[in-house]
Amino acid sequence: MVPILGYVADLASALIWALAAVAYRPLIISHGSLRVNLVRLTYAALAALGPAVYLGLARPLGDLYAAASGVITLSVGDTLYLMAIGAAGVSVAAPTAYSYVVMSQFVAIALGEPLSIYRLIAAGLTVVGVYLVFKGKGGTRRARGILYAIGTAGAWTAGQALIGLSYSVGLSPISIAFMRAASAALAVTTVAAIGLGPSQLPPSFSALSRTYLPLVAAADLALGSALFAYAIGVVGFAPAVIVNSATPLFAQASAWALGAESPGPSEFAGAALIALSVALTVL
Repeated sequence: MVPILGYVADLASALIWALAAVAYRPLIISHGSLRVNLVRLTYAALAALGPAVYLGLARPLGDLYAAASGVITLSVGDTLYLMAIGAAGVSVAAPTAYSYVVMSQFVAIALGEPLSIYRLIAAGLTVVGVYLVFKGKGGTRRARGILYAIGTAGAWTAGQALIGLSYSVGLSPISIAFMRAASAALAVTTVAAIGLGPSQLPPSFSALSRTYLPLVAAADLALGSALFAYAIGVVGFAPAVIVNSATPLFAQASAWALGAESPGPSEFAGAALIALSVALTVL
């Protein structure tokens, strides 16, 4: 395989995830983060159902790990991420949430991996980066968005660790994707039915299905993830993570270029520091 194709795929996945975050915000503002996440997860699960059945789901322990990962990462983490985007915008939510890569390194240390100077520097850069993002305008909404994004990072850190356990017992990547999306959709449906009322779900689903959300969800949860997995296979995990850490910067640039947001110097500087901290953690 040609390494350059891996890097192209990696950059493409980062750009897809950045543009998806920008595209979600108007829908979040008009429909709410819970409804948006419910519809995006449902379409992702339906897209993966056929291939998952063909490749097999008969790995009870792997199914359990994947389902738990989905509930933690996609229902809790992604709902918080969408709430952060709605409250503070992509320019704030994306760089803060992507600090989960740094958090995951310290979880690895707690599990017995050695502590390196790069991880300590990365932790310091992350703190400074989040502070710079916090400094911008926005008051209470910005502060609330940052708290949601920090919660996102914590949930993503906990949930991503379970994916490796699913792989280790023989569950295929597409089956893992289905179990994660399906379990998360079920969890979000339950919460939405309790919080919004069962009668609110069909109209919300119908309204959002007529928007661009299904297309964006497919690009975000299917195409973007597949491109990133391909990049890891071609160039390796560490280089892929380093290149993909450009996602927050792409998100800010996309929001600015599309006229959706106007990130200032402190937001760009904060995102750059967090991107650098992510790159340092894999050295």
